[in-house]
Amino acid sequence: MTPKHQEIIDTTLQAIQTRERQYYRALSLPPEEPFRRRSIEQLRASLLGQKLCWIAEYVEGYPAAVQPERREQEWGWRAVEIIGGMRREVYQVCSVVYGSALDGKTWLFPKGCQHTGVGGLVV
Repeated sequence: MTPKHQEIIDTTLQAIQTRERQYYRALSLPPEEPFRRRSIEQLRASLLGQKLCWIAEYVEGYPAAVQPERREQEWGWRAVEIIGGMRREVYQVCSVVYGSALDGKTWLFPKGCQHTGVGGLVV
């Protein structure tokens, strides 16, 4: 992975951790152990950190870490459905980074997203 991509990933993970703390404070919850400051190595080892690494490596030309699943059905015609793969990983990361809906599935790229670090990776 390029140093620039690693920097984008680290910055994104730290921003998500900061947002977690903001939500926690806004809800006026008492301090708990799970919300302690985590090291960058712990953030990189998280599921979000792994998915960001997979996306960066895919953008750099490495083989996809997650292969899509093909489903074929015949109903007088052949229907092929492609499920998952890197597209699903990108959508899951975007739902965390850019999501604003309560369902956790709805998100929009913000205006000018392609000029941001994560936007440069996923757009």
